[in-house]
Amino acid sequence: MGIIEEFERMSAVRFSGKLYQSFCRQATVEMNASLVLLNASYWCSNRNYSGLAKYFRAESAEERHHSLQFLDFVTLRGQFPVLDNLTVFNEPLNRWKEPLDLFVEYQQLEHTNLRNIEEIARIAQEEKDIIASAFLGPYILRQIESVSVSEELLAKAKVLASSERSIYWLDKELGKKSDKENDS
Repeated sequence: MGIIEEFERMSAVRFSGKLYQSFCRQATVEMNASLVLLNASYWCSNRNYSGLAKYFRAESAEERHHSLQFLDFVTLRGQFPVLDNLTVFNEPLNRWKEPLDLFVEYQQLEHTNLRNIEEIARIAQEEKDIIASAFLGPYILRQIESVSVSEELLAKAKVLASSERSIYWLDKELGKKSDKENDS
């Protein structure tokens, strides 16, 4: 049996209940984050922070993509994926009073994702699910980077929060960053 056949055989092995629930829960967390960040994009747009709006829209798309990848992986493992509770609809949509509030929530979302993915990786290791562990490896690395970026942006936002003019500088910088990322 070749490597591809072995992978197909192993990937069709179902998750344990605990790992299955963890993957579905993470897909839900990622989708919630996507919707929060999309809402943040519109919040920024309504306040003429076009760079921030662009940045948060791109982040929203990335979180949605992650959610879909988790759901696709559950399907690949022969199980039906379920988004269990999109809590974003239970929260006020216009809850941020100023841009700093947005960056605080963004940083919290990224930390939550990292903790959750680390926990799923621990479960996969306990259950000796090598395929799930291999799937999660790149997510852990990307999430560490996302946490670092969110902390850096929050630190900048805290420094700049005293002046609305300064927030426009950050708005311009993030708009440029989003343009560069879209070009590559």
